[in-house]
Amino acid sequence: MEYNNDIKRENILEKCINNSYQCRNKLSVSMYGWKNKLFNLKDSMKYNLVNLNIKFIPKDSIIHILYKTYEPKDLDKLNKELNKFLLITYRSNYKEQINSKNESKYTSDCGWGCMIRSSQMIFSRIIYKIFKLKGKENFSLDLIVNSIIPFFMDDNIYISDINREKNEYIKIRIDNYIEQLNKFLEEKTIKNEYKKLDIKSIDPPFSIHKICTLGEMYGRTCGEWFSDFELPKIYEIINSTFNIIPNLSILHFNSDLEVHKVIEKCFERIEDSNAANLNEKDYFMNEKKEKYIMKRMGAIFVSIRLGVSSISPEYFPSIKKLFLCKQFIGFIGGKVNSASYFFGYDDDGLLYLDPHYNQESNNGLDLNNFKTYTQKTVYILPFKSLQCAFTIGFLFRDVSEFRELYFYLKTLTVDKNCCFHVQFEPYKDDAIITQKEIEEFNNEGDDF
Repeated sequence: MEYNNDIKRENILEKCINNSYQCRNKLSVSMYGWKNKLFNLKDSMKYNLVNLNIKFIPKDSIIHILYKTYEPKDLDKLNKELNKFLLITYRSNYKEQINSKNESKYTSDCGWGCMIRSSQMIFSRIIYKIFKLKGKENFSLDLIVNSIIPFFMDDNIYISDINREKNEYIKIRIDNYIEQLNKFLEEKTIKNEYKKLDIKSIDPPFSIHKICTLGEMYGRTCGEWFSDFELPKIYEIINSTFNIIPNLSILHFNSDLEVHKVIEKCFERIEDSNAANLNEKDYFMNEKKEKYIMKRMGAIFVSIRLGVSSISPEYFPSIKKLFLCKQFIGFIGGKVNSASYFFGYDDDGLLYLDPHYNQESNNGLDLNNFKTYTQKTVYILPFKSLQCAFTIGFLFRDVSEFRELYFYLKTLTVDKNCCFHVQFEPYKDDAIITQKEIEEFNNEGDDF
């Protein structure tokens, strides 16, 4: 359910923004680190100590990590590749959340937050690839990975810690977010709605608190299961409201990937005369010979349902074929009554990171905290155990990547058992008669 009431939407957005910072003249439990005790032993056993997943152990088969392949002898290279992924799991003792429906208070997402955590993992992959494109010449890959973590943490981060942080790349990236918050406060101050405030700490841009607040637009809140249908839309609202990743559009489709809508959102059509001075690499041209220049990067999500309870084996080759695409970033969901982030496969099954592990929340920008996001165990799920509903993702960062994605999608249209549909042109209903067709009919005269 989505709220159509613009006033309700604006109220939720303002609530989200107001919860995104803490100021010098406000006191907060979370600012001073007072925390409740870890939840009871029963819950600890359920969400922390018991893990029935099957650990992935490389064997003799080829291993696919997104579009890259590794042989068993390439174990060092494989581990290096895995270091680029973040593990984002259940957390406890974080800043208090309040359920907007029943006023229940939450300081942990154990038992209900796995889809949110899985979405944070796939979105961290998006941010990694964008940051890598822009920063690989000046920063190491480890530094880029560490700079992503503060975007997804749970507790408020102190501005003073960001300013003291040796990782300049973190400061560069977070500064834009703080600037957006300051702009909002400045507008409120000018209107005499707020007194002049000095931001002391910030709620991370893609924190579970922010996601749950904006989830109210779709009838969701903390303590409830979020759908993979809704999360891409929530990330788009966060990104566009706070301008976290400038020039990025996040699009979501249900079953049918509508390529023409991606082009409308991320490209601008140009006339041939204006394209004369452009290099062919600078624009995209479709089958109609229409030329487009790119305005924005695109993160594309497609929610898929293959069957009622289980997936027919005839779709397995199509799922494997996704990993041939360089723009593919994996998928979320995929398990009965739970969600994980899937990013690879071998002959035996799909490789994934599991968010169902409870860790203590920590707002520190230090190595010990960062290790809780980077030290990970990879698990494997047999293809036959894959749930029939999941959401896949793609990312293109420039024209050449979109061109590759476009022609990859073209190859899928001839695949009889493709796991999702691709639509390149707007759907035309033959039953709808246009005004032009009516005029042509009237001009034909009466044959009788």
